[in-house]
Amino acid sequence: MENFQFHQARLLTTGANVHVMRTYIFLYEQAIKLHNDRHPKHVHYSDHYKRLLRQLVRSASAAKASSESIAIHAIDQASSI
Repeated sequence: MENFQFHQARLLTTGANVHVMRTYIFLYEQAIKLHNDRHPKHVHYSDHYKRLLRQLVRSASAAKASSESIAIHAIDQASSI
């Protein structure tokens, strides 16, 4: 599941969201690493950063779908002229 979420996040990264997307990916990767390395403060896995990244991916996906829909509508309008 994590690999798919990382893959989706990377696919949805644009010039407008690159900094926040890379930061959220990094934070999530670090949370996993610290938990797997049994860091004392990360013994109990918290899915906080996983949820943040998932929320950002959903938002970016919705924005992409919306912009694609607008583009398709504009093309349809132009071709009907």
